[in-house]
Amino acid sequence: MININNKYALVSATVLLALSGCGSSDKDNQDIVIPPAPPLPEVNQVALKTVYDGCNGDERFPNVDIVFHDASGGVVSTHTSDANGEFKSAIPDQAVHLSVVEPRGEQPQSRVIRTFMDIDGDVNLGSILFIRPENAPSCSLVRPKCGSVSLDSSKLDVAYEGYTLITGEGNTRILGQADSSPYPITLNVCDDQDNYHVALISPDSTSAQAAQLSNLAYGEQVYLQADDFVYSGVAVSDPGLENLHDSDISTFAAPGFEQPVFSEISFIFPELEAFRFYNAGRRSNVTVNNDRYFIYSGSVSRIDETGQIQLEAPIEIDSTPLDMLMSFNSLQYSYDFTHMDDRINEVIWTIKFTDVASDLYNWRISGGLAGSVPSFEFGQLLNQNSLELSKFSHISLVLSGLPDISTDLNTYRTRVADMTKEGYMDHTHLEAQSYIYKHYSHSNRAD
Repeated sequence: MININNKYALVSATVLLALSGCGSSDKDNQDIVIPPAPPLPEVNQVALKTVYDGCNGDERFPNVDIVFHDASGGVVSTHTSDANGEFKSAIPDQAVHLSVVEPRGEQPQSRVIRTFMDIDGDVNLGSILFIRPENAPSCSLVRPKCGSVSLDSSKLDVAYEGYTLITGEGNTRILGQADSSPYPITLNVCDDQDNYHVALISPDSTSAQAAQLSNLAYGEQVYLQADDFVYSGVAVSDPGLENLHDSDISTFAAPGFEQPVFSEISFIFPELEAFRFYNAGRRSNVTVNNDRYFIYSGSVSRIDETGQIQLEAPIEIDSTPLDMLMSFNSLQYSYDFTHMDDRINEVIWTIKFTDVASDLYNWRISGGLAGSVPSFEFGQLLNQNSLELSKFSHISLVLSGLPDISTDLNTYRTRVADMTKEGYMDHTHLEAQSYIYKHYSHSNRAD
């Protein structure tokens, strides 16, 4: 594409030289017509990486089969990821969908297939994660050493009588109370974490101050001082949502939900430079004979430094998709959830089943808000060309969206891939600090 741009740049320069050349007349200039440059060709390619859960994060998984399908599910072409697990290719003519197929294992297990419907444009599907292969090197698992630290709050009892002392884990103590527990409040510490936090909440819950404790060793006793509490709290406004089953405020010291600072208190501490979220959820359960169906609609909303929640309300509970789950009996089906919520970007189906050849599969199919799942073919990659359902053991449906990202499916996929590291969303990106999701799942009591 760079060569094309340079080519048209050279053509334009030649025309300009002709216009300004010596000895040319006004009449000559009038006869010259500059043709418009043709539009640049639309980029139409796909990129992905195949990985497995390694000892220290994602490990490359080379030579994983990749299939381009046409609109009816037929095979257009097959490929494999390279030695680094990477794959990048122009999308072939007639190709509409793409599947990534886990290599055959030596032990019987559910073989994983990941299918992406309606791929188009310049789309990055990110890292496709598979379970650890049997021939992968063994891991020497080193677990962090953890223990408890005792917090002595006696020096706070007079100045902060009636205040609530709370740890990041939610352990509490009312200061200066004669009937308070004689045992010290404790804090769980591990050698892989540097900082821990405690806060003081006023008796009327209108103010808060926090302290950051560092270099703690389990088994020691820490004497809290008033001078430790140097971080001023900002009250978080109540969003006023009704009919919630879950809601809390959580702050983290790192973007991947690592190192929680506080949870379930209505204050944030901007000077700690933490990531701040308001979580809300609604749920419902339906039981039909031996089958149980679970619905959960949740949202995560960013909290700004003034304590204002940039609210993304959970999607209202809607039991309509349960009809599909209850009557599911084929791997070819159509769906339409465009009525549900315009913030939804992607729909993911997960089906665990046994096919007519008695092979086990774990199939995850990603698509837009509406679609038709065709009869996908896989050529020689599976024991049979196409899959036919014999019995399913699990089916779930997840609708999700990042409201600050374009609702175009492939733009969404690419942006999510760009913001994901080691399988986790990188919340340093503002777009990734608010999102919605809705989960429908089925289970059988006999399983």
